[in-house]
Amino acid sequence: MLSKSDMSRIADRRQRLERRKRELDEAAEEKAKKAARRTPVDPRWVSYQIQQILEPEAILLDDALSNSQTLREYNRRSLPGTYYRRNGSTGGWGVGAAVGAKLAKPDCDVVHASGDGFFMFGSPLEALWAGAYHKAPFLSVVYTNRSYSTGTRAVRGTYPKGSAAGRGDYLGGVFDPPPNFAKLAESVDGYGEVVSEAEQVGPALKRGLEATRKGHPAVISVWLPTMVEEMNMAD
Repeated sequence: MLSKSDMSRIADRRQRLERRKRELDEAAEEKAKKAARRTPVDPRWVSYQIQQILEPEAILLDDALSNSQTLREYNRRSLPGTYYRRNGSTGGWGVGAAVGAKLAKPDCDVVHASGDGFFMFGSPLEALWAGAYHKAPFLSVVYTNRSYSTGTRAVRGTYPKGSAAGRGDYLGGVFDPPPNFAKLAESVDGYGEVVSEAEQVGPALKRGLEATRKGHPAVISVWLPTMVEEMNMAD
């Protein structure tokens, strides 16, 4: 039913969109290179490095909350059943879902990307133990910004002239220093690392993924700026 005019129009649109897609990918690549030079570690760099380790069939569970945008920007999954994220208020679902994903697809790598608050909400010790016990090892990458978005950005956004914003003191919104999440993996004979330098991120993720392929759950905790520091830098 398509005429020659329709086919020409569709071909032109495809070329235009392909060109735009290349431009977006090039811009994202440039942003990642700039992020690599930042100290403390830029969360964009973490998302970019996750992309580097994922095979096409790998399953990515997105519980990254404030860092989901960059995670999706660099990790566009093209195969069905390789990307999952929450659509409600179920923060912390990812670490338990990682066990189920690995049980369902034992031959696929399973990578769980999580904010540190959501990681704690999900009872990670129990999930890591279950992954080890049931031979369903997975890799958790924790964006450790040591902050709750509800107690920092949301407070400032709701009360921009309030006491917390005025003093720059978001009591209860920042938990610094945080738990050592890597030790949770070690407690169940898994592999854990805490990373604080940009050049360490990629190699640490590769070591963590390799550990899961040998049957051990893994946790890579990457230290980022707190959300208060991020807000101050934005100002």
